[in-house]
Amino acid sequence: DDTTDKVDIVNLSLGQDYLGAYFSAAALAVENVFALGVIPVVSAGNSGNIPYVLGHISGTFNALSVGATQRPFAPMVAAAFSSRGPGDFRNQIKPELSAPGQSLVLASG
Repeated sequence: DDTTDKVDIVNLSLGQDYLGAYFSAAALAVENVFALGVIPVVSAGNSGNIPYVLGHISGTFNALSVGATQRPFAPMVAAAFSSRGPGDFRNQIKPELSAPGQSLVLASG
């Protein structure tokens, strides 16, 4: 067995209210996995365009926060439901990136 291979990234899309975010068990887990060298990628949340309101673990300092866009093609705009930040901790910019998350058409077979 090759034990040198390890998890490099974790992807989380969890919903919980923002209040009390930084000291919840999930938020502390995100910080702990970052300390182990794993990149936590977290959905920004579904609170829309309300300043300083992100999904609670998305607002943690070391989470890579991802917002949703409305369309997969230009012009790309933030989805109405997608949280926009900024983060409350040191007023950091959150989400750090956005990707298509609404009105997607997928092929299935």
